[in-house]
Amino acid sequence: MSFFTNDGLFGYNWRYLFTHPSEFPKNWWYHLKWFCQRRIKGYDNRELWSLDYSVARFMLPRLKEFRKRTCGYPAAFSKDYGNGQGEGGWDNVIGEIIWALEYGLDKYEWSKENDQRFEKAMQLFGQYFWALWW
Repeated sequence: MSFFTNDGLFGYNWRYLFTHPSEFPKNWWYHLKWFCQRRIKGYDNRELWSLDYSVARFMLPRLKEFRKRTCGYPAAFSKDYGNGQGEGGWDNVIGEIIWALEYGLDKYEWSKENDQRFEKAMQLFGQYFWALWW
C-alpha cells in the first residue's frame, strides 16, 4: 500500500484533509493498525466486514488468469467418466463462474434472469471448487 497516492494520503482526498485537518490524527491509529495486520496476517479486519465481496475481488483476477492458462479439465468432463464435454465444457463452467463473480461485484444490471444465472453459476462454483488447479 502506498501512503501517498493521487487520491491523497492513506486514501483521504487532499482537499478533504486540508479542510478537515482534525480527521487524519483521529484515524491514523486505525491505518497503522490495519497496516500491521496486513503485514502479520496478510489481511486486515476491514476485509472481514464483507468477506463475500473480499473473496470475490480476490478470486476474479485469478480465475481470469486460470482460464487463460488451464491445460486440462476435471474427470467430470471426460468421455470415459463424465459428460464428454471436454475442455470446452470446462471453459464454459469457468466463464460462468467469472460472470457470477463480476455480477456479484455489481458489474452487470440486476434482473430476475441474471439472478437465476447467478444462482446456477454459484452452484457450479461450489461443485467444481476443488477442481480449480492445474
